[in-house]
Amino acid sequence: NHESVKEFRAALALAEVVFGPEHPRIAAFFNNIAIDLGQLGELDAAREAAARGLAQAERTLGPEHPEIVVNARTLAMRTMTAARRLTDPVAADREYARAEALFERTSAIARRVYGPESRELANQLHPLAMLRFYRGETAGVEAMFRESMELFQKHNPDDQAIAYILARLALVQDAFGDPTTARTTAEQAVEKSRRTVPKGHPETAPPLNNLGLILLHLGDPKAARPPIEEAYAIRQAARVSPLVLADSRRVLALLEALDGDLSRAREYLQLAAADAAAGELAEPRFALAQASWDREPDARPAALALAEEARAGFAQLGKRGDRQRVAVEAWLAAHR
Repeated sequence: NHESVKEFRAALALAEVVFGPEHPRIAAFFNNIAIDLGQLGELDAAREAAARGLAQAERTLGPEHPEIVVNARTLAMRTMTAARRLTDPVAADREYARAEALFERTSAIARRVYGPESRELANQLHPLAMLRFYRGETAGVEAMFRESMELFQKHNPDDQAIAYILARLALVQDAFGDPTTARTTAEQAVEKSRRTVPKGHPETAPPLNNLGLILLHLGDPKAARPPIEEAYAIRQAARVSPLVLADSRRVLALLEALDGDLSRAREYLQLAAADAAAGELAEPRFALAQASWDREPDARPAALALAEEARAGFAQLGKRGDRQRVAVEAWLAAHR
């Protein structure tokens, strides 16, 4: 939160006086500030702090020191988040490439220093797998998720990271055209999460939200509603970052559009649009456009405009959005 950012900055200023501005510990303060700023949705400031932390660590510890892994991973995560919000697919892919290079660097250091079966290596592999999915790659993505998960399981079968990875893997399986397998994976993520953290913990929300999304893709809004609404309630109570809350709101917009409550769908879509990238809003926008066309003849010009926004959003996703973009273009051609 904002208070912890203030505390870290105050501690950073004190540490620079006590230890000197070039002390290795300064890198850790920058890293913690970057994490908190990212959670607050202040992405540019978070990325700047992460970059300063990595530069400090490289100067004071050397480019291959084990502690570089922490700083480089944080910068990679912040760079990946920034890439997802860019509207130009070419610019986004350029940022993804920078993040991927950082993850490959941290993976190599973790493998060499901690070993090929270390938890530290596992912690680099699953975000790298997600990044490659965001770039539109398919080959090896699921295998990398499973490698990371197996390493966590060797160290602690009840590690909450396993639930997180399962939830992400479910999204990938769904996007690769296997929603039935994705549902099973998402259900495993929910079960694992409920066993490893208390009820209502923020970490239980992503598996629930992803399960709900997959149930929507399977055509079952009634079954999807409870996990989606539970995830949203958990995130609201936990006061999560605006970016995370937008993830729930976009799924709620999709739910309401598919379930016929167009007024609520518009409300959630408007709330999500304040913080979500256009690519993340493309699916609920297209669903709302289709529902509005069918149910509200007077609103058909607005429905076409919304479908155009969805088309642009899917285009923003690059290769990952090609199939949906083509579907939107076919719908537009048939309804103009």
